Amino acid sequence: MPEALADGPALLRPRPRRPECSLREETEQHRQLKRDLAECCRRVPGWTAELEQAGPERAWRADVLATHTATGRRYAFEAQLSTTGIDGPRGLTERTARMAEAGVPAAWVTTGSRAWLGAVPTIQADTQPGPSRPVRAGHWTYLISSWTPAAENRSPGKLTDFVSAVLTGELVAHRVIRPARDDWSTRPGWSWVWATPKDVAEEAGYVERQAYEAREAEEARRQAEAEEQRRLAALSADCDRVPGGDGGRSGPSRSRPTGKYKDFNEFEILARIWPAGAWMPQE
Repeated sequence: MPEALADGPALLRPRPRRPECSLREETEQHRQLKRDLAECCRRVPGWTAELEQAGPERAWRADVLATHTATGRRYAFEAQLSTTGIDGPRGLTERTARMAEAGVPAAWVTTGSRAWLGAVPTIQADTQPGPSRPVRAGHWTYLISSWTPAAENRSPGKLTDFVSAVLTGELVAHRVIRPARDDWSTRPGWSWVWATPKDVAEEAGYVERQAYEAREAEEARRQAEAEEQRRLAALSADCDRVPGGDGGRSGPSRSRPTGKYKDFNEFEILARIWPAGAWMPQE
């Protein structure tokens, strides 16, 4: 039932939803996925897992919270079967950020194709129940200059293997510089991928090389521009030494310039320095 605000009984607001209400609304598929995730975590040596664990002051709640028994390190696994996500991709991003601020990174696990895939660290698994259900997407590799889905023989093929790779650091959640795409559709690319530390370093190295080459190209352009200015200034100085004074503006003679520019005739020099029509050669 709604409760009255302090301003009077005419203004009403709903009571806060209790956690057990949302639990009752979960589908069996959702509950099964959470149980599978917890089992995957427990199979990793040194890790334990609990379902429905809340953070301080209930600022966040993890479907499955994995904890390392020796270091206390924590990792949250969120089972998300909604097509659009909670409040859309932005809602997922905000929840991920809140948990990260508390020192708890999060992995979002789903089945099927979702509009928010890759908006947050995502593992796309099969609908087949059990910890060994196949993983369809999530692991990417960096090749030359872009991200591409990892080959099956290079990627954990089962959910239990993927969770193990995440908890042991073999795969890390990485926010890519340019969205990764797995097809030619107009669907937004993955902003977050699971990758090996080596592939993350490959992307950083490529970006650094690109930045270095861009700086080198810009410096070369500036030097070439400065050299052209110096060359034109020298040509102008040679023109000023042409008989007739004022650099030939009153009418160039048939004399040839001296110095390093003697291979250019006078008309060529003037054509490079003054706009067309600003001077006319005398016959």
